[in-house]
Amino acid sequence: KIRVIANAIDPWYVERASPEEIRAMRERFKIPGRYFLCVTSESRTSKNSGLVTALAKEWENRAHGSTSNKPDKFIFTLPSENRNSVPNAAFLDVVDAVWLRPLYAESTAVLVPSTYEGFSLPPLEALASGSVPVVSSIPAHRELLSGVLPEGLFFDPSSVQSLEKALQSVLDGGLPLRMEIVEKFRALRDRYSF
Repeated sequence: KIRVIANAIDPWYVERASPEEIRAMRERFKIPGRYFLCVTSESRTSKNSGLVTALAKEWENRAHGSTSNKPDKFIFTLPSENRNSVPNAAFLDVVDAVWLRPLYAESTAVLVPSTYEGFSLPPLEALASGSVPVVSSIPAHRELLSGVLPEGLFFDPSSVQSLEKALQSVLDGGLPLRMEIVEKFRALRDRYSF
C-alpha cells in the first residue's frame, strides 16, 4: 500500500480556532499574554532557533514601541536543555498537532528561522490559521510567500538585527497588516490545499 503525503495545508487549519481551543491551549501551556511563536526543530541543517533564542535573551532590554503592543514571551516548539538561560521564553518540546492551530492563531507572529527548506509548511499553516509569519529569506520561503508577505517580513537568517527589524514591522503594522496579509493569502490558499 502506498500512501501519498501532499505538500499542502491540512483543511483543519483553515477553520478558526474556537474560544474553547484557545482557552485550553493557554491553560495547557500556561501562556497568559502576547507571544511570538517559533516553530522549529533542532535539525542543524534546516533550522536556526539559536538566532531567535539570541533575540529572545535581549528582547526585554530593547525598546519596541508601546508596551501594550509588545509580546512578552517567545515560545519555541522544541526541547531545550538551557530553559533557564532565556527567562522570557517557553520551550514546549514536541507539540501535538491539535495544539498548533490555537498556538498559531493567538501568536503575534510565527517565526520560521530556517536556513534550508525544500517546502515549508509552518508559514502556510500560520497564514491559514490567521497569523502572520516572519520568515528567513531563503528560496523556498520567497517562492511560497513573495506575493503574500511584504519584503520587511523576510529576514536574513544570520542576523539578529534583521529578525528584530522584521518583528518590529509586525508590531508597527498591527491588525491592519495582519488583515492585509491574511486576505492576500486567501487568494492563494487553494494552490496549497488538498
